[in-house]
Amino acid sequence: MGWTSAQVDEEPWLEVRDLFDYWAEYPPVHEILKIVHRIEAKKPNAAPQGASQGISIEALRRQFPDGIMRG
Repeated sequence: MGWTSAQVDEEPWLEVRDLFDYWAEYPPVHEILKIVHRIEAKKPNAAPQGASQGISIEALRRQFPDGIMRG
């Protein structure tokens, strides 16, 4: 599971640096497998049903400043 941009922004720099050092010695297995097997993420051909066309990342950031969608 990934981190939101807010979570990354809140992480102390020393902990981020330690994580990068750890990854340099022990890279994430899923990343190694993607390289070995030449797996690439599939790009969707069309936007999901009901999705807006042409919305920018900046518009999404303004609409969801903390990165969380609430219903």
